[in-house]
Amino acid sequence: MVFARLGTGQAVSNKGRFSIAFDRGCTPMTVKITAIPDFRDVTTTYSFSENQAFNTDTTFTYTESGSYTIVQLVAKDSLNGEPLLDKQDSLVIEALDSQIPDVQVTKCTGALNFTSLDTYYDAVRLYFSSIDSVTLKEGESISKTLMNASQRDVQVKGLFENASEVCSIYSLPISTVSEISAPEILGVEIKQTCRDVYTLRLSLGQIDTETQYQVILEQANMNVIFDGFIDSTFLNIEDVPFTNSRYCVSVVAFDPCVGSERDRKQICETPSLLSLSPFEHLYSTYTENGVFINIDSTAAGSFRIERKSETGSFSLRSTENAPFIDPISSSSRKYFYKIDYEDVCGETLYSALTNPPLVEPELIAANLYSINYTPATNSLEDPEILSYRLEGNQVITEELELSTTIFEIRLTPDQGVNQSMLVQSENAQGIALRSNRANLRYEFVVYVPSAFTPNGDQINDRLQFFGIPTGTATIKIFSRGGQNIYTTTDPVSGWDGRIDGDLAQQGTYLYEIVLETQSGNKLRQRGTFVLLEK
Repeated sequence: MVFARLGTGQAVSNKGRFSIAFDRGCTPMTVKITAIPDFRDVTTTYSFSENQAFNTDTTFTYTESGSYTIVQLVAKDSLNGEPLLDKQDSLVIEALDSQIPDVQVTKCTGALNFTSLDTYYDAVRLYFSSIDSVTLKEGESISKTLMNASQRDVQVKGLFENASEVCSIYSLPISTVSEISAPEILGVEIKQTCRDVYTLRLSLGQIDTETQYQVILEQANMNVIFDGFIDSTFLNIEDVPFTNSRYCVSVVAFDPCVGSERDRKQICETPSLLSLSPFEHLYSTYTENGVFINIDSTAAGSFRIERKSETGSFSLRSTENAPFIDPISSSSRKYFYKIDYEDVCGETLYSALTNPPLVEPELIAANLYSINYTPATNSLEDPEILSYRLEGNQVITEELELSTTIFEIRLTPDQGVNQSMLVQSENAQGIALRSNRANLRYEFVVYVPSAFTPNGDQINDRLQFFGIPTGTATIKIFSRGGQNIYTTTDPVSGWDGRIDGDLAQQGTYLYEIVLETQSGNKLRQRGTFVLLEK
């Protein structure tokens, strides 16, 4: 294989009338046409791509990748005394995009190992300094001790066979060559993905992406279950040989240059049924968009989510492998969920039930509500804090006893007419479970006596109006026939029972009160009373 430097005469046209240095290279790729001696004094024109007009230019730069045909057109009928019947010649070239070569860097003790994994180029070239470089084909490696210990990158570019070396040069980051060490093991758990098929999950401390690691699972036998590079502090290893008994997991930093272990961290655990369950963090809570169901994300298998209302039967809502939001039509209904974990083999391994917390208000007297609270069902620890939020103009939060499932709320006008409430619990990990939002309404009730006696005895002589929140209202009195006989905006003085100075007749009258609350809401109250002469 030849990796040619820039030159001329390497790519010749179909009829041999012109040539270019290379017919393959990276963009931007510039070609310069050289005509053979017999055609140098002949007027010729060129088109460098489809639909391009012919011109006398002999140099062209391709900025986009693709396959192109250069066409030569000769403006002469004969050459060297012979008729020139075919006046066209052509040459196909290929312009390619530059891309970062795939080179794996592995840390060794005091050195770095570079391996070409690239399949796009025919070879890659590494530049360690201005005078030190090496060319590697796919699968080839070189171990290198860098002269400058603080060097943080090397230069790399791709090469094509028999092509111009115009491909871009890229910087390949490397870390400081230091002692090879294994990361701390922060946590390990086993998940069952099929019956008797297990996935091991590792949570690791700081890792080095240039260090080769091995993960070893030790029970009755010692098994290397992972061998390679880690690019995340969380590692899932599927289909591990496992029995439900005490086990040890080791993470080993491996030195490929000498083929031996350099450092090891180990953790040993005794599994329980819970550690195998996919429902360790199962809970459900109301959100603005519906009911949020938290299930452990799984890369193997899926969760079949079914829902029912209080009196209905379970029906399929969705099949998921991560947390899910279930849109709901009503936030005042009780919803219960059944979650089945199905492995990749289609077998149900585990089932669980969950429901979000729910509040159901019942009006038992004017502005007095009885609240029935249904706690959440989940796999979390019992909540530590349980509180309700009453919302309107302001937000009031009061703590309730954890055992309280029925309590009363008396609304006040401070929160306005339209109010709402929800119950929220929070566990020790800070996970909040919210109930549905129940709509409540404060009713401004003005007390109006059922009768009064405007007879001058100083007892119940005036019709009074009690409970107007702002002291401002418009009060109208109507006869039974609907005639407006009295209007006032002073609710304090009430009505003395007279019409234009004369005492009204005994009988039943109607009233209408129009008032404005502190929050600016206008309310209307109507009713009847009796005017008595005695």
